[in-house]
Amino acid sequence: MVNELSRLIIVLWLFLCLFLYQSSAPIVNAATVDDLPSLPRFQLEKLDGSGTFESSKLVGKLVYLDYWASWCSPCLESMPFLQSLSESYPEKSFKIVAINIDKDRDKATDFLSKLNITYLNLYDPDGVLGKTLDVTKMPTAFLISPDGKILIKHTGFNQDYAERLKSSIDKQLKTKQQGMQRK
Repeated sequence: MVNELSRLIIVLWLFLCLFLYQSSAPIVNAATVDDLPSLPRFQLEKLDGSGTFESSKLVGKLVYLDYWASWCSPCLESMPFLQSLSESYPEKSFKIVAINIDKDRDKATDFLSKLNITYLNLYDPDGVLGKTLDVTKMPTAFLISPDGKILIKHTGFNQDYAERLKSSIDKQLKTKQQGMQRK
């Protein structure tokens, strides 16, 4: 009996360790550029209800497209970083577009107001665009080139990813600026 109890405790301890390791590890799904399509054209309602937004307004800008939900704790962690990111770059060259999937719009708007989020938030409660982009986890984000090519697809959020993302944005904007100077 004591031997069986000891085995059970060891097995439970191993499962707990595995669970804690999995929950602390970054959730990364960074596909290669060749595997990713271009961003499809879309039109979605703004989360605040003030009208619609068309993807054609993103042409010529580097875009960070972020799918989120109010029940998602990594989404909560990412939003202050994204807010500071949106304030760090001129809107004419870089834009954050967040897309909420909550069924209850009020939960989403309350979530944003508590965090003082001001970057563009759209509403896709039926996940129409999300299905097209194969969004299966929250948050899922895409870095999109000025010509609409999806450069990066990533799920989850942590500080290491935030630093790599900022570096990728800086690199893309520098490349775009150098290309404009050559013309």
